[in-house]
Amino acid sequence: MNNKKIFPMVLILGLISFYSLFSKPYELYEQMLGDIKNLSIDESKTYKVKDFALIRDVASINIDSGYFYFCKPVNNRVIAAIFKGKGIFNFKPPTLVETNQLKRLLNKDFISSEIKSMLIIFGDSTAYDIEQQGTKENNQGQGLKGVISDFLEYELDLKKNNIDQTIAQTILDDRHNDMFYAFFTLEGSEDLFFKIDPYSVEEIQLYRGDWYAGMGKYNELVNQFHYMETYEKDSKISLNHSTDELEVTKYTINSTIKSSSNILKGQDFIADASLDIKILSDKINWVPFELLGKLDVSSVKLKTGEILHYYKSDQSGTLWIKLPKQYSINDSLTINLSYKGPIFDRVGNYTLLSTSIGWYPRYGYREHAFFDLTFTTPDNYKFVSIGDLIDKKKVEDTYVSHWITPYKIRNASFNIGAYSSKDSKAEGFQDITVFYVDSDHRDDVLKDAALSVEFYSKIFGPIPPKKLTITELPAFHGEAFPGLIHLSHVAFQNMGGTTEEGSMEQFCAHEVAHQWWGINVDFQSYHDQWLSEGFAEYSSLLYTQLILKDNKKFFRFMQNYKKALISARKTFISKGVTPGPISLGYRNNSSKTEGDYDLVIYKKGAWVFHMLRNMFIDLKTMKEDVFLGILKEFYQENQGKMVSTKDFQKKIEQKTGFDFTWFFDQWVDDYKIPTYKFAYKTEKTPEGKYKVKCRVEQLDVPPTFQMIVPIKIDFGDKGLTRLQTMITGAKFEFDLPLLPEEPKEVIFNDLESVLCDVENVSW
Repeated sequence: MNNKKIFPMVLILGLISFYSLFSKPYELYEQMLGDIKNLSIDESKTYKVKDFALIRDVASINIDSGYFYFCKPVNNRVIAAIFKGKGIFNFKPPTLVETNQLKRLLNKDFISSEIKSMLIIFGDSTAYDIEQQGTKENNQGQGLKGVISDFLEYELDLKKNNIDQTIAQTILDDRHNDMFYAFFTLEGSEDLFFKIDPYSVEEIQLYRGDWYAGMGKYNELVNQFHYMETYEKDSKISLNHSTDELEVTKYTINSTIKSSSNILKGQDFIADASLDIKILSDKINWVPFELLGKLDVSSVKLKTGEILHYYKSDQSGTLWIKLPKQYSINDSLTINLSYKGPIFDRVGNYTLLSTSIGWYPRYGYREHAFFDLTFTTPDNYKFVSIGDLIDKKKVEDTYVSHWITPYKIRNASFNIGAYSSKDSKAEGFQDITVFYVDSDHRDDVLKDAALSVEFYSKIFGPIPPKKLTITELPAFHGEAFPGLIHLSHVAFQNMGGTTEEGSMEQFCAHEVAHQWWGINVDFQSYHDQWLSEGFAEYSSLLYTQLILKDNKKFFRFMQNYKKALISARKTFISKGVTPGPISLGYRNNSSKTEGDYDLVIYKKGAWVFHMLRNMFIDLKTMKEDVFLGILKEFYQENQGKMVSTKDFQKKIEQKTGFDFTWFFDQWVDDYKIPTYKFAYKTEKTPEGKYKVKCRVEQLDVPPTFQMIVPIKIDFGDKGLTRLQTMITGAKFEFDLPLLPEEPKEVIFNDLESVLCDVENVSW
């Protein structure tokens, strides 16, 4: 349970009946939306409360005195109330990561703030709790319409005409669940929103309110975590369970891409999609799908032809579909949709997809499904899709191509344009093809793609696709899909050494690496997404170092990443905002920390792999069998699976025999980067040997911070030797083994092995 008052089941059922007043699921989304827009106070249901507490998981709303004003029933059900009076909102995250996140964005370790007003919407026993603890009175209240207006301004997306999805799902389906939403205006604080979302894997959420130009009022996620009881059982929670209430097992999509005057524009995409669905919950009535806002849905039916209610407002990215009945778990059905819209833009001679995956209706971000895709495309354009090309034929001035995925995949995409193409070979592949518009460096793209495919196949193992197509994209990013890569035109125009740093070769190799990391071995949750991006980034750096044989470029990348991480840390501290840990995933980006996702997930993620690599290196032979063996085994054991950070840690511990909890706690779940002040002095012993005393001061991290750091002892023309030592404590002194020669130099943190600042100081 989640720290709520427990009542006998008979009483609970009675309460549901009393407060629902014969409610039932909505037939139309528009009806529900209209009822929410028209929320108003029920003057006959006002309750005075004193010394009252609503405890919801880690949050408590402690009321000294005041009034709860129930809103009029929605769909014959009491679901909302407003509080005016004196009270305190208390909130404290259960984990260090989330505590740091709260401090990062709100500059607080916990919240204990006086409530000015509060609006609550609920699917649980809140109405009963209030009525049992309060005294019914006649009090019309003041300023209550303003509280409702503020709520609607935040949560009712007027432009897209949608309400918060958690609220919508509960009310549409007439659910009696843990859903609890509280909108606070607090004394001396920005607006806050506390939510329990039973549809989310991480149910407890806190948002902050703000105003953004062009958007108006908007609430932004601050904290998100499991029910408190979960952490009481296990401090290391993985997100390997699903809250999905259905599964799309297969997509069968027949689409037509039209052109006008040889240019793709206007209503240029028309599709009929058939979704084979397996039911996972016997409570679901309404289903939210994601679909590009520009696309207009004209029809939703069952395979039998029965017409279904649906709702998708203009420019909204959410499509709601009403199922014809409540199905039982493991039931199956097929839904057919027809939709169309403009999904292409023209950029010079390029065709630009408005969305890479929003062109088909998707349920959830993590679903994997089979795809059976048929495209009718203009014959003057080249076209490529994910999957195996089963058939292609000419029909008048079009081509009709049929593509099937032989296994389930997460994201499906395609590309089309006025491309030319060129093929190449890579060991273990049928071919690699580049689709380009106007590029002097297509051969360089082909070369780097082929070399990186061969390199990754050798050090990790093969991937299922035997064909890889790279399409030039008029944008500044890349994106990878099974057997298909969208690659920025910048790479095509600057490949082959035309950039001093070799960044384009590394960029191309990064996107190729996603065929291994992020696609064939997928990540489990956003907390683990760094395994995809960090692996791909460091794989591309290994490619730069070991295949392009350019140590200077490799270390320049690592030094630039380090400089960005450390300088950003200092800049953020001066602003009062510290960087987030890797395990925050996409949540590193916020209105206060724009750009942190790339910095932390890509760059720091690559540094984590680099630190592990150098930790496991054989300093006598410089062989890297342990590190490369970990990567290869981890890949081969997890093909076709979704992996977590914990899975990767277990593989390292299995391979080395050591506990690495300390490493992942520091470098993945925390954000601190150490500064080391290193000093040494040399003394000659009576026996003619040399004793070297070392001292390390550790700054910017707690004294308990520990790290294995390599030291190089340079004897000049007489060679060198390397060793490793564990550094911990605010000040750490140690002696090196007796040396036969006087060292010319002692280098702390050799080979850029640890993400840190090193200051060499006198003894």
